[in-house]
Amino acid sequence: MRYDDSASLHGMAVQLLINLKSDPILIDSQLNIYAEDKLQSTHGSLWFIIHPSGNTDVTFDLKRAPASGLDAARAAMRTQLDLQDWRTDLDQRRKTLAIQTTIIGMYDLLRDENQ
Repeated sequence: MRYDDSASLHGMAVQLLINLKSDPILIDSQLNIYAEDKLQSTHGSLWFIIHPSGNTDVTFDLKRAPASGLDAARAAMRTQLDLQDWRTDLDQRRKTLAIQTTIIGMYDLLRDENQ
C-alpha cells in the first residue's frame, strides 16, 4: 500500500489487519525500512464483529530494520512481487524491479492496475 503522509499510517482495513501473517514493513522515500511492531487496532473484538469490512484506527511501534537502502528496498519489494504469481508478466516485472531506483517506481510494479 502507498501512504502519502504519516497520518495515513494510523488506519487500516479490518480484513487486512486480521489476515496479516507478519509485521508489515514500511519503506520511506529515503529508502529507510521499518517494521510496524505490535500493530493492533484501537478497537476491541466486538467492534470487529460489527464492522467486518470497515477501517480501523491502529497503533504500532516503528522498529528500524537491520538493513535499509536501495538493495534492501528492492529485496523487500521482490518478496512481495513474487507473491503475485497470477501475473503473466512476472519475469519482466522482476527485471524492471532490478533497475528501479525510486520507491515509487518499485511500488508501481507491484500495484494492481485494476484497483
